[in-house]
Amino acid sequence: MKYELETIPVWEALKCDTECLLCHLADQAHSDAVSYYLGDSVMNPPTRVALNEKGFCPTHWASLQAGGHPHSLALIGHTHLQQTIKELEPLLLAGSKKQSYLKKLSQVITKRSSGCLICTQIQQRMERYSYTVAVLWEQDSQFQEALANSKGFCLYHLPQVVKMGQTNEFVQAMGTLMLANLKRLEQEIWWMSQKYKDENKDKPWNGSQDAHKRVVEKLIGRSRLYAEP
Repeated sequence: MKYELETIPVWEALKCDTECLLCHLADQAHSDAVSYYLGDSVMNPPTRVALNEKGFCPTHWASLQAGGHPHSLALIGHTHLQQTIKELEPLLLAGSKKQSYLKKLSQVITKRSSGCLICTQIQQRMERYSYTVAVLWEQDSQFQEALANSKGFCLYHLPQVVKMGQTNEFVQAMGTLMLANLKRLEQEIWWMSQKYKDENKDKPWNGSQDAHKRVVEKLIGRSRLYAEP
């Protein structure tokens, strides 16, 4: 598969100095996708067809509910509901035996709830961003140095980045980067735990005040709050 480079957002995410630059990018991808489906796209016939057929996962239906555009969500919900009724009506009126009925009902409902346009959109963007990271590392010495001095990635996004690499040197560099940041974070959260002892209460935090939150982000990936696939 051929990917397009998106160097500007990757550079900007790297400069933000978060525990995972890809989580930072996924947060923006999530925001953009929600805005897209609550915007003028709802008047675009091909988009509405896709919305009616596929819909969203529970997390992203919730994101759309919280998006502050009730009219757009009403338009989406109306035609998606119409398609759902169309697929369910013959079954609901069939009066089949219980086991056969349950099996067919589960199949239709599972199909209706198995896709998510926002998950797909985020995944496509994250693949491009991961590809861009690998290409920039190979071609741009400034990016290579900046990434080496960054906090790197969360454990969730690390395999995606490694997958895009083309050389053993890249794979080794990502491993070194990850291990260094895991050990850095271990020291930060250790010191945070020590700060609660009476003998350390007047000592500086050394930037560890939020280490408990950043450990979770490093382990699971902050962007997974938005159900990124």
